[in-house]
Amino acid sequence: VVARDGTGERALTTDGGPDVLNGKLDWVYQEEIYGRGNFQGFWWSPDSRRLAFLALDQTPVPTYTIVDHRGVHPEVDVMRYPKAGDPNPRARLGVVDAAGGEPRWVDLAAYPIDDRLIVRVGWTPDASAVVVQVQNRIQTWLDFLLADPESGSVQGLFRDQTPAWIEPTDGPWWFDGGRKLLWLSERDGYRHLYAYDRSGKLLRRLTEGAWEVDEVHGVDESQGAVYVTADSDDVKGAQLYRVALDGSGMTRISEGAGSHSISMAPSQRYYVDSFSSLRDLGRLALHRSDGALLREIDRVPDGLGAQYGLRPGEFVQVQARDGFAMECWLLKPSGFDPARRYPVVCFTYAGPHAPQVRDRFGGFNLLFHQLLAQEGYLIWVCDNRSASGKGLVSAAGVYKNFGEEELRDLEDGLDWLLAQGYADPERVGIWGWSYGGYMSAYALTHSERFKLGISGAPVTDWRLYDSIYTERYMGLPAENPKGYEKSSVIAAAKHLSGKLLLIHGTIDENVHMQNTLQLAHALQQAGKDFELMLYPGNRHHVGNPAQRKHLYGMMAEFIRRNL
Repeated sequence: VVARDGTGERALTTDGGPDVLNGKLDWVYQEEIYGRGNFQGFWWSPDSRRLAFLALDQTPVPTYTIVDHRGVHPEVDVMRYPKAGDPNPRARLGVVDAAGGEPRWVDLAAYPIDDRLIVRVGWTPDASAVVVQVQNRIQTWLDFLLADPESGSVQGLFRDQTPAWIEPTDGPWWFDGGRKLLWLSERDGYRHLYAYDRSGKLLRRLTEGAWEVDEVHGVDESQGAVYVTADSDDVKGAQLYRVALDGSGMTRISEGAGSHSISMAPSQRYYVDSFSSLRDLGRLALHRSDGALLREIDRVPDGLGAQYGLRPGEFVQVQARDGFAMECWLLKPSGFDPARRYPVVCFTYAGPHAPQVRDRFGGFNLLFHQLLAQEGYLIWVCDNRSASGKGLVSAAGVYKNFGEEELRDLEDGLDWLLAQGYADPERVGIWGWSYGGYMSAYALTHSERFKLGISGAPVTDWRLYDSIYTERYMGLPAENPKGYEKSSVIAAAKHLSGKLLLIHGTIDENVHMQNTLQLAHALQQAGKDFELMLYPGNRHHVGNPAQRKHLYGMMAEFIRRNL
């Protein structure tokens, strides 16, 4: 801790080191629990007298070595990285006085240290208790606890569960002087708001329906309301709403179809709205909490997209074979002629709760797709049900069985497109990155519908990916060996059909290049041809501008050659 004037620096803990992290998160905790890039593992009490902090012992976690070959002498990065089934860092929660003294440890003895994750930490508004959220390793339940900062004793308020998994979310949001709180839960299959009192008694649910609350922005007790973004009007967008704390009603505040990203003032009197859609490339504006526009801060000039030939495409809804409504986006080629048959480029991500069919500006990938459409390709994006954003009720079908349901849905979407008569069934390609890279490689090894696939930074066997993400959806490898084997691209390498392009950053610390190299080896063993492009010095995304330009140009050329 350091005084505000920059003097008086003193250590509050003394046992930290490379493998014992006090108040700092390790790789897997920041990536999969607290938010990518957020390594802060300590939380000030509201009265600034104490800090709660995570202590992570990484000693049992296996190491992974990443080598950057660009220099004369390679740079070696040895990091702790638990793969599925490996030991996780052992987590404890401590409380220490800002004035100094020995830490006190929260009593979590009821949760075995090798089977617990501490997924959120905070304080009650009066600083009398530490708020702790604990999950079991495979994340099938979440316990909400209050801990005494002096004695470390805990009080369990409630346990949240679903038929599948629980993903940690921010919260709680306190009101009524800290006597009540709001909580987001997917317990009924959709993420909705619930109100509890401080003893853990459920008071009421505030929202309900076949849609989801995406984010809570704050409570305005003077208005008796909480502000949230939700998708109740359109799952492809996000709008700002006011919800009464007594659960009596919900009022939409934001205007304009598309996606509104909200930054609410602490007073809840104003908010900044960052908005875009496929027809409006973006604007930033300051509003009153009732939605009244106070000032437009910035915007993309009207007509700029049209100058470059950008078109919004069209949203369509397609039924899977069992009637599930999948959201899709279609961009037709320039000068479209329905009497012709066009090659098709499918884009996918497909991972749980990760929709790609969104009414917002899509960045580099949208521009890439616009380029391909100008060259005569049909662009097709279909959100399989588990990726749709339509609740856990839609996502849970992939539980312990990645790949199979996702591919079935993507093929159903493709069937609808081919039935329109203007898509060429002999010239269909698929591409994606990360989970989308996995799905593209999975499609080419589990289907014969695709003439080509581009697989960027793919997981090729889920035993090679990190413990917390993978086990949330797939369980432990020892308890679900058939699921891991069925979901593996490596295990199916001999069935490769179509032209495959593998792409990976050589120092990817998230999805290790090991995934691509092991798949390459399996393909070679099976006598299968493929292409490979590596990007030295890049991690999970190709961020270097010159290499990013090379990436999109190289992918475009691969598509031109093979479709």
